[in-house]
Amino acid sequence: MGFYLGKHLVSAEDFDYWTLEEIFKTAELAEVMTGDRYGREGITQILRDETAKPQKALIYTPNDPSLRTAIGSLNAVRMCGGMADTYQGLFSPFSKKVANPSGPKGESLFSIVRTAVILGYDIIFIRNDQIREENTFRNIADLCEQIKLPISIISMGEGDIEHPLQMLADLATIREAKKQELLNGTLNIAFVGDVEDSRTFHSLAFGLAHYGGNLYLLSPPNNVFPEKIWERVASFNQKAILQKGYPRSTLLPHDVLQEGKGGLKRCCVRDPMEVAGEIDVWVFSRFQKNLKDLDKKTLALREKEYQLYSANDALRQTMKKDAIVIHPLPHGIEFPDELDLDIDPRFRHWRGVEKGLWTKIGLLKECFNKNYSLLAFWNQVRHKSKAEAFSRVK
Repeated sequence: MGFYLGKHLVSAEDFDYWTLEEIFKTAELAEVMTGDRYGREGITQILRDETAKPQKALIYTPNDPSLRTAIGSLNAVRMCGGMADTYQGLFSPFSKKVANPSGPKGESLFSIVRTAVILGYDIIFIRNDQIREENTFRNIADLCEQIKLPISIISMGEGDIEHPLQMLADLATIREAKKQELLNGTLNIAFVGDVEDSRTFHSLAFGLAHYGGNLYLLSPPNNVFPEKIWERVASFNQKAILQKGYPRSTLLPHDVLQEGKGGLKRCCVRDPMEVAGEIDVWVFSRFQKNLKDLDKKTLALREKEYQLYSANDALRQTMKKDAIVIHPLPHGIEFPDELDLDIDPRFRHWRGVEKGLWTKIGLLKECFNKNYSLLAFWNQVRHKSKAEAFSRVK
């Protein structure tokens, strides 16, 4: 575990607890600082090296680009003082050092990454919704390390596997509203809808593994959270809780490993109304039909079955008054359109979009300028601002 300087982010498993907390703190500070013209200058130092040369990023979206993820990454890089370009085009997979010649000109993802390095890019944000083979991005990152390519690979979404950037946005939104419950490991959180193929849910489960709590999986009987991912989450949960408490903790290793204390517990539920009064955080996701390998008739039946898992009037009336509801967007029938008009303050999906930008800034700082103290700069700015204001009054 551990996401560190100059490395890659291809899974939410790459974070440790302390790195996550640093990212969230930087995100909160960056949001405040952008409201001050001097504060904004401090943020622009994040992607500058010792020679003041700006880091350069490529936002690469082969297909189905996400507005929030791609443009959010672009804006975060530029706000941090870096340079960013976008490119959209298909690539071939890269497996066992053999390129599959199914993409344009048969070019592999590894070939594209090497080209980016030659053209002076330091970071490549990659998204591909069509990947089905696990560890595609991980394999490319390992190859980069093997031949010491000076580039960081950041996943913006890998097939139906993971979406670690969205995890940061979701977890930051949850942390803002339910910090005490999250940090104490008493949070009751529900994943509602397509728990099988929503990579957002998969990554968020790894994020929650650092804190523990109760995870309710609300989905139809033929749509279940992948067991192989849950096994990884459960194993990661134990390691994360032990690491979180180091060097001092109220939990002994025996408590964590044998008694399951600090654990993330799961409960599968078919009808959302059964637990509506217990949930602190609701996370909805649309039916991922673009990731389904089903015939049209079966797909239509599944979509109809999925209608039960929506933020309908009955559920909104039953859920706790202080619960919050988030969604990675874009939403479908599971979210009535009127909820976009902020008629119910419990719905924080637009706040999640904002958090997505700030957490990307926090991520970039943790990756490329870990030792830079944004807080020290901000304290200096505020001191100067007060002095200037006082001199004008005099």
